[in-house]
Amino acid sequence: MEKCYNNIASKVCPRYPRPRKFSDPGGDFSDEELNDLIRKQDNALTEADLMCIFQGALPAGDYQEVMYFLPAALQHIAVNKEVDTADHLLHWISCNKEKLQSDGCYNDLLNFFEQLFAHLTAESVLEKDYLKDGSLCDTIIDCLNEYFDLYGDFLLQKYLLPIENYVQAAWLLYFLEHHYMRLSRTKSNFLEMAAYNNALRQKVYDLILEEAQKDENTLLFWDKTLQNCGIV
Repeated sequence: MEKCYNNIASKVCPRYPRPRKFSDPGGDFSDEELNDLIRKQDNALTEADLMCIFQGALPAGDYQEVMYFLPAALQHIAVNKEVDTADHLLHWISCNKEKLQSDGCYNDLLNFFEQLFAHLTAESVLEKDYLKDGSLCDTIIDCLNEYFDLYGDFLLQKYLLPIENYVQAAWLLYFLEHHYMRLSRTKSNFLEMAAYNNALRQKVYDLILEEAQKDENTLLFWDKTLQNCGIV
């Protein structure tokens, strides 16, 4: 992930200086909003600011103007786990594929999000009623499936199969629940397949149960999820 970030920064920083204004190509912002955005120092930019700058198909500036902020957006996502920044940025990337390819950044960006997903799903940490970083992983998979020809399904298969340990089982169960409860905004062919794979479901159950027997809190956390997925 760090290598991808450095590759992108090395291509962006020399070529795209900080813009003096945002031109609002989609006409979605007021002059006051644009002026407030451009006046902010780089270290003062917030998630809301970056969401506006990379607002999918309606960004605050044209390609030349917003590219300067690309490294900052990636850093915010990786360090601060900013879900909305990731959502808007991935949509923007899909809208600017040809220009990013011309700049040699497109593949690096996809690799960045793949490596971020791999990093986040390398552990499974339960936090009260949540799986740590679950929302960001959801967003990455949803956006990659929606805007990048089901690339999210490719990542699910690559990093969660074959199910060999509790961490993989936990993440697959997490995504399966979202599939069953229709919480994902895009259809996943992979999760549709997994939902009807009895051997896979049994493997998930066995690994979750083995871990849950060590800790009552783990059992309580996953019990409702297993029921929602019809895995009992």
